[in-house]
Amino acid sequence: MHAAAKEFKELGNVLTDDCIPGRLLVWNLLVVALSDLNYTDPERRLVDEAVRKLEIEENDFLQMEQVLRAKAAAERELLFLQQKAAEGTPDLKQQIANVKERVRIITANARDIMVQRG
Repeated sequence: MHAAAKEFKELGNVLTDDCIPGRLLVWNLLVVALSDLNYTDPERRLVDEAVRKLEIEENDFLQMEQVLRAKAAAERELLFLQQKAAEGTPDLKQQIANVKERVRIITANARDIMVQRG
């Protein structure tokens, strides 16, 4: 993400609505930052800089960030449960199904957030 930070700083001055909507760019930055299910301080600073430069409303950003963090937390939980099940821990099927459903609902909510606001 550090190389992306340098590129973003260089491109930040030429971004316009003709290019890519600012909300979508911030969303994509959040998705990339959380793709490893971890959101580091340097990633957060980069996203915060994008929010500031692109003049994204704080409430919109916080909503996007919250839903993607919730999804990452549920996916971490799912990976943990699946690992325990693979190691032979009994009776995790229902918990795994519940977490999968939670991930599905969060994903649907995330999609709705982006469709609502564009």
